[in-house]
Amino acid sequence: GGNFGFGDAKQSLFAAYEAYIAPKREVYEDLMAHPERIEAILAAGAEKARVTASAVMARLRERTGLGPPAGRS
Repeated sequence: GGNFGFGDAKQSLFAAYEAYIAPKREVYEDLMAHPERIEAILAAGAEKARVTASAVMARLRERTGLGPPAGRS
């Protein structure tokens, strides 16, 4: 009949895990084969963080009445 044993459960779990992890593994393997892409991603993230931080600091200085940092005008 409809017996679903441990072996069947294990196979189903493995199939579900493999379907979930396969795309992530492909991205990982692609990045490991092309480390310059990792550097580009990190550089883009750093630039985005710099722009955001700069805007936040400008608003903070404006609201607190503090001027620009020393050495800048």
